[in-house]
Amino acid sequence: MRFFQLMLFMMVLAASAVTLRAGTLAQFITPLGIILVELFDQDKPVTVNNFIRLTEAGAYQNSFIHRADPGFVIQGGGFTLSSNLVVGYVPNFGTVSNEYAVGTIYSNVFGTIAMAKVDGDPDSATSQWFFNLADNPYLNTANGGFTVFGRIIKGEEILRFFNNTSQYSIWTYNDGKGLVIPDIPYLSFAPHFVMTQINILNPEIRMPSADELCIDWITAAGMTNILERTPSLTEPDWQPVMSFCPDTAQVTTYTGSLKEVSAIYRIRVPVSP
Repeated sequence: MRFFQLMLFMMVLAASAVTLRAGTLAQFITPLGIILVELFDQDKPVTVNNFIRLTEAGAYQNSFIHRADPGFVIQGGGFTLSSNLVVGYVPNFGTVSNEYAVGTIYSNVFGTIAMAKVDGDPDSATSQWFFNLADNPYLNTANGGFTVFGRIIKGEEILRFFNNTSQYSIWTYNDGKGLVIPDIPYLSFAPHFVMTQINILNPEIRMPSADELCIDWITAAGMTNILERTPSLTEPDWQPVMSFCPDTAQVTTYTGSLKEVSAIYRIRVPVSP
């Protein structure tokens, strides 16, 4: 079993807390299953911050995958639904600068997520994202390069599903009022639209009082969430504090005491290969 660890290291010293994080995790919940994505916070800060800001603001609520090109990409983050009708566009905070060549350069290969943008304008990305269904080297040079800002660590089978057109239908949506969306993937065994609920799994630390510690995080749905503690990182002895496997994403809070001399906590999400 391969382990990816959603890590919150928190060292408690007197009345202060210091946090060190791995790449932020984003969770895409679809009718086909869960896609878990590690975001490249350090290398693509503007792009990742924009995506997190949109997610936490609820911009992606009731959004869906509106484009499916087998062997190329699936794309979402563009349109919203109400009562299974397309009602408008995902709100955004304006365009973000193209970060393809910023920091580590990540190629548009199978299993990566990148930002969509307008043809001929490298700095036109707003809210729309896409997953690469194949290795797409063309996207590394076209339009200034398409910024890859994360990679899948769970859910590759969902991308493979979209590479098989026999498992779903493609149709064009027209609301009769001028909103036309071509190539929407249509599922016969679930609500017609492939909905995408997106959550950011970053934990947060609160200290309600001088001797009380609270750790809040949105859980990874359908996977074991393990909170562990060790007195030192020099010779770590991780001991479980709590462990559970929620059916749905939920906000969980752990409350502990700061009366211990010191403690280091981490939240771990084991992921099978």
